[in-house]
Amino acid sequence: SGSGKSTLLNLLMGSSEQYEGAIRFDGEELRGISAESLYDLVSLVQQDVFVFDSTIRENITLFKEFDDSRVSEAIRLSGLDGFIARRGEDARCGENGSELSGGERQRVSIARCLLRNTPLLLVDEATAALDAATAFEVTNSILDIQGKTRIIVTHRLEEKLLRRYDEIVAACKAQNITHI
Repeated sequence: SGSGKSTLLNLLMGSSEQYEGAIRFDGEELRGISAESLYDLVSLVQQDVFVFDSTIRENITLFKEFDDSRVSEAIRLSGLDGFIARRGEDARCGENGSELSGGERQRVSIARCLLRNTPLLLVDEATAALDAATAFEVTNSILDIQGKTRIIVTHRLEEKLLRRYDEIVAACKAQNITHI
């Protein structure tokens, strides 16, 4: 805790230009990228997911129009297809997702990001508040996504999942960031 993992993700999202060194996307310094262009490049799945008191589909699409096949693909890749099969796309989510489990709310967030189809997906402790089995399923769903760069911040160190990562970076408060 407190080593700067979330700060790093926030910097990648362009939250501040007050940093030393360089942050580059395809060789271009972050400070030179407009917020609109950055939004087209990066999606963020956070621990706290806001869910509207509306349908599951509207919570995934954020009330925008998308082709049904794109929505279905985002639902499948996020692991919400079982929920949709049981309850349907018109199922109400309740006030701030009260009708959804923690894992289902996280999967809504993942589906939102997948629907945006950005090449970079940042995941900030998205499973911290979930039970171990649900956290494993959600993380596995994220790792199953193909064709995107994923940067995942987690405190969960399950060997079966760790073997699936391309690289592991350990954050150490006293030493900044070092590779393992």
